[in-house]
Parts: sequence; C-alpha cells; structure tokens
Amino acid sequence: MQETKGNETSEAMDKLKRDLIILEAMAAEMDEYLSNQGLFWPMSDSSLPRLTLGGYLMRQHRLNALRQLLDAAEKTRLDAAEEQFKAALVEKVVVSEKKAHEELQARLRQWSEYLKELKQASLAAGDYYPSAVETRYHTRPSGSQVGGPGVPLTSGSALALRKCSARA
Repeated sequence: MQETKGNETSEAMDKLKRDLIILEAMAAEMDEYLSNQGLFWPMSDSSLPRLTLGGYLMRQHRLNALRQLLDAAEKTRLDAAEEQFKAALVEKVVVSEKKAHEELQARLRQWSEYLKELKQASLAAGDYYPSAVETRYHTRPSGSQVGGPGVPLTSGSALALRKCSARA
C-alpha cells in the first residue's frame, strides 16, 4: 500500500514537472499565437498539446496552486514563464479577449456534445470523462482571466455554461 502511494506521488510530480515544461513552451509561443489566426495553435514541439489561452491558464493555475511542491529553480522558471506570458499580452489585450471568447464557445460546444453523447451512449462512454473534464475546466469563469481582472462572459456564453452545468 505504501508503495502505491509513493508511485501516485511520483506520477503527480511528473505531471507537475511536465506542466511546467508545457507552460514554458506555451509562454514562449504566446506572442506568435496571439499574432495569428487559429484557436488551437500547433506548438513547434509536436509532442506538446496545442496552445490555447485556456490550456495555458489551466496549467498556470495548477502550478501556482501547487507551487509549494516546486523547488527553487522550478519556481524561478514558473515566474519567468508568467512574465513572458504577460509581455505577450501587452499590446494584444483585445486579441486575447477575442480568442478567449472563441475558445470558451468551442469548449462549451465540446462539453455540450459530450454530455449528449454520454446520455445517449452506454456507461462505457464515461471512460472518456477525464479528458472531457479538462474541457469543462476551460469553461470555468475564473479561468477567463486573460486581459486582467477577468474577461466577462457574454450573455450567450453564460447561458450555454449554465445549460451544460445543469446537464452534468
């Protein structure tokens, strides 16, 4: 039993370290992402997930929530990535807000479709719940803090989010 707990802790730390690597790469490509069209930006390292504002913010939130688990060098890397992200937003606040709204709409559509499929399918469809939950996380209002204190939800987005939440 003790060994299982140690393995889980090790896996969690590996995920946290991987999140930091992904966050750094996303921060490095954020300026280019915001300067171009496209919502799901293919990263230059194809082994990494596609860049989105929500993907960046989710990892940033998780890393900061678990910051005490990082060593000093990792904390410095996290701080540097956050500064690089902020620098990319300086003259692109309107573009970042537009992309944030577009991503929210896309994620709400994905979540809504998943819930429809889950309702119509067998319980085996629930096997995909962990990846669907990540989509749901991206739709959290607190995750939409792109342009400063928060990117307000449009009335359509807020209604769609309430509908999805009611079905969940």
